[in-house]
Amino acid sequence: MVAAMGLRVAWRMGGAVGVENVSAWNGGGRLAIEAVFACDDPLIQGFILFFATVVALAALIADVACAFLDPRIRCS
Repeated sequence: MVAAMGLRVAWRMGGAVGVENVSAWNGGGRLAIEAVFACDDPLIQGFILFFATVVALAALIADVACAFLDPRIRCS
């Protein structure tokens, strides 16, 4: 359950991009889409790096929480 919650972060990050564009909210997702249409390569690379870092940190936190909550899992 904890691991599944960690993976939901990626789902929500991707959903934020769509929701911000559909509802015309200003935010990171809308800026990312505008960067794609403007071919702003450094900004696109920055967003990909930021999103990947957030997803990797969420997965790491979920794994550590699973190891802490379940005594059968050992860190080796």
